[in-house]
Amino acid sequence: MDTRTFERMRRTLGILATECMGIAETDAIHPVRMLDAMRPPSAARRGLQMAINDLVEDLAHASPDHVACLDARLAECGAMTLSEARLRFSRNLRKIRKRGSIATEDEYHLVRNAAEFAAEEERDALWALLAAFEARI
Repeated sequence: MDTRTFERMRRTLGILATECMGIAETDAIHPVRMLDAMRPPSAARRGLQMAINDLVEDLAHASPDHVACLDARLAECGAMTLSEARLRFSRNLRKIRKRGSIATEDEYHLVRNAAEFAAEEERDALWALLAAFEARI
């Protein structure tokens, strides 16, 4: 992930944590404060991707109007929009499903979150991917 993408995703995390989750920016448990304290930087990148994925899943059932409002707010702040994040993570999920295996822990978490919300016919295939990954590690 390049620096620009990291910063856009970081802004998204900050805005959604404050506006959707009600966590004050000054609160010690605000996700951006926790992200900024993570070392090494690779852990921060991985943590940010997981946090954005979780937010995407949390807002999976948001109405189109709510998504449009959030997207407008995020775009005006130069952040990654919810729609953009949804596309990014769904594209990654499609890639994993096409490959037929989970390659990394980050992919594991993406598939794990997706399995929780997947339609019944898709759920079994996702759980099978998870089981195969768990057996390998």
